[in-house]
Amino acid sequence: MPSASHSAHNPRLRIVWSASSLYSLMFCPRRLQYEQEGWRTRSVDFDFGRMVHEALEVFDHALLDGKTWEEAQAKAVAWAVRASGRWTRGDGAVLSWEEASKSDADLAWEPWGGEYVTMWRCTHNPGPGKKKCPYAHAGKWFPWDAPAECGECGSPTETQVRWVPDDPAKNRETLIRLVAWYCEEWGPGPVRPMEFPDGTRGVELDFEIPLGIENRYGEAYSLCGRFDGMAQTGAEVAPRERKTTKSSIGPWYFDNYVLNVQTDTYDLVGALLYPSLGMEGVLLEVMQTTKDGAAFHRRMLHSTEPQRAEWLEEIRAWVRQAEVYAEEGHWPMNKVNCGRCGFRGVCSKEPEKRARVLEEGFERRERA
Repeated sequence: MPSASHSAHNPRLRIVWSASSLYSLMFCPRRLQYEQEGWRTRSVDFDFGRMVHEALEVFDHALLDGKTWEEAQAKAVAWAVRASGRWTRGDGAVLSWEEASKSDADLAWEPWGGEYVTMWRCTHNPGPGKKKCPYAHAGKWFPWDAPAECGECGSPTETQVRWVPDDPAKNRETLIRLVAWYCEEWGPGPVRPMEFPDGTRGVELDFEIPLGIENRYGEAYSLCGRFDGMAQTGAEVAPRERKTTKSSIGPWYFDNYVLNVQTDTYDLVGALLYPSLGMEGVLLEVMQTTKDGAAFHRRMLHSTEPQRAEWLEEIRAWVRQAEVYAEEGHWPMNKVNCGRCGFRGVCSKEPEKRARVLEEGFERRERA
């Protein structure tokens, strides 16, 4: 069955395009094919980024409600604490926090981003005549069954149930810390979420605009997406885009957003939707998360009207090319980018083996 984002005449033909689907098309048509079929890689990055965005959405709304930044911070952190886990019923059903808060059933709670594991370590208390535990072994926790005494120095062992994250930089603890520190870093500053004169809040703002072209069935193409927000500094307004990363942040990081599909698209859409606001670019906010801390950087990315007009024509050209792929039923691989693609392990197999690799190594969701 075709979805609302695809043609009623050809289910392979996308008619509603987002910055994400445009990027995948340009990166590799085969990758777009897999994503349109609903496949995505299993990655902690997706869930971590989603929860950060949703917690900061709570923060923005609280500021617009007239809360102080400290009160808004408390609401955002509380949301992150509640949402970074899952509740399961006895029948195995997984409930959201909202569902769990209304349920009368006995529920088990599990934190997101890791698991509790029974572990042991040496107590470093060797008996008379026994050597001390080597420095390389001292203090380390081990996940297997505890021996009665340390095999290195003969000291007694101790056992604890300890939290072991799946990713040292992106887990429940670092999520909550990142949200709290973001609010402290930028909450008291001059950049605020915007509210339009009609009362619409510029927070997680959905959009869809026509591209001005149709396919051969007469269906109009459009460009859709969601701004993380509209940020206002005095009289200046700009779409806000928030990013999380484990990479170090410097000029080289922001260089990646010059001629960038997502930020250029948001800049174009902002200018087309709100011409009276005189937007001159996109505010990019980058949050670096590490095992031991976090860092924050922001920068305005500027575009001119000729650059926006050129990008609109580029989008139309790529959409026309995708129409050819969809009509032919063939999405070619772009082997130039295979080394940077999560589907490399699929495409490297013979065609008849790829379906099994997808089933075993990827998650499937309803296509967008």
